[in-house]
Amino acid sequence: MGVFNPKINNYRWIIINAIPQFRGNETKPYQVYTTFEDITSIRNTKEILSHSLREKEILLKEIHHRVKNNLQIISSLLSLQTENISDAKTRTILETAKNRIHSISVIHKHLYESDDLSQIDFKHYLKTIISIFNSSLSEDRIKTEIKGENLLLDINTAVPASLIIHELVSNSVKHAFKSREKGKISVTVKSKESLAEITVKDNGKGLPKNFDTKKAKSLGMNLILNLVSQLNGNLIIENGNGATFKIQFPINEEQSI
Repeated sequence: MGVFNPKINNYRWIIINAIPQFRGNETKPYQVYTTFEDITSIRNTKEILSHSLREKEILLKEIHHRVKNNLQIISSLLSLQTENISDAKTRTILETAKNRIHSISVIHKHLYESDDLSQIDFKHYLKTIISIFNSSLSEDRIKTEIKGENLLLDINTAVPASLIIHELVSNSVKHAFKSREKGKISVTVKSKESLAEITVKDNGKGLPKNFDTKKAKSLGMNLILNLVSQLNGNLIIENGNGATFKIQFPINEEQSI
């Protein structure tokens, strides 16, 4: 309870505990011990910490907002640059770079809009990315879907994981369905205790028989391998009825829902 102290023109906050005392089987106490504990300093400290936390949350939201805006500016500049380039290979390189930047920008957007600034709902994020990806395709013969569990990831894990997914889905779109009328790409999210597993699978023509990640020369595959290593994870590749890529990496137990 709050007790006004006129000497300091402020309130003192006190906890009052009453402990009744009984004799034998009597139901009526013969006396009551009362204790008074001044918790003003504790309460004031909590208010200061709470105010400081709110300020930091506001600052962190502003940081995510500015990072997102700056990344979008870079993405827009790349788009403008692409319009003035006639060489198809160069245009593809710039488009790929723009899409990578955009996937990171969306993470900061989700964190900015979320009540939890420390973690992102990765499955929900993937749905956003895949939706944007689908809208950028010039044709609807390739279908993509997200399956599995919700998974909370901190930003240090979400960024490399999102770039891996982006590269794998992009590779499937570019290479898996050549000379095919239709195709399907599925992304499945799973977690068990302290391990997350994200699987990207397509029903395309599959990988070459002699495919070896260690001998891969493409920037995309080298980027994937470096990002998997950054996550302290493993990359498992299966080739049959299309290509399957499984990325396994450690997470905190509280990151899985």
